[in-house]
Amino acid sequence: MTREKAEPRASRPRNGSRTAQHGTRLAALVFALVGCGSAKEEPDEPDRAPEEYATFVDLYADMVCGLVSRCCNEVNQALYTLSGDETCEDAVELTTGTTQLGVLGALGTDSATYDEERQRACAAALEAATCEELETGTPPACDEPWFEGTVPLGQECTSSAECVEGYCIEEARARREPKDLIGFLLFPPDPPKMICVVPLPVGADCTDDAQCESFSCEDDVCEATPTTLDAMCPI
Repeated sequence: MTREKAEPRASRPRNGSRTAQHGTRLAALVFALVGCGSAKEEPDEPDRAPEEYATFVDLYADMVCGLVSRCCNEVNQALYTLSGDETCEDAVELTTGTTQLGVLGALGTDSATYDEERQRACAAALEAATCEELETGTPPACDEPWFEGTVPLGQECTSSAECVEGYCIEEARARREPKDLIGFLLFPPDPPKMICVVPLPVGADCTDDAQCESFSCEDDVCEATPTTLDAMCPI
């Protein structure tokens, strides 16, 4: 039986803050589904990992763009192309491939392993779900992380893929240390130390998006993780 294609959601009025958070909400989805963060510095490309990493990036781009073309309106679809000549897949592969270099380094040093079957199971569940179902949440098949790390809580990391639990953020942000913006501009620091931490739950006090399990701190409180379609179709 062929499933009827759902109508894309109509463009919804959003305030300027919400629209500006498109990148943050996509990052929240990456944290929720992938469990990985950007590296503190670009690692040297290892000999073994590129094939696994390419599989992760290609499959993720197919997942995102499949949902966008099926469930988002044309305004939202346009957000996923860098120019008129590039496809959604090109844009997502480029963005993911450059922001998740920490995953590449983690795979190359054996501090993380990639589970392709889990990612494919999530992709299949997303494809099988209707747009209306995705309005309310993510399929259970996407609850399992795609990467298994070896770095315990509190220890130094370069990517969330390395963490046994939680994810990898700057130590100062995890400890809620105030930012000295003038000092930062005058005396740029060395790459900051990053550690594996358990993120704050929804409703907890926060000062930074990276402290929250939803990767979204609004008015000093961790807000709920956006639904799949809220992340994919912000307008």
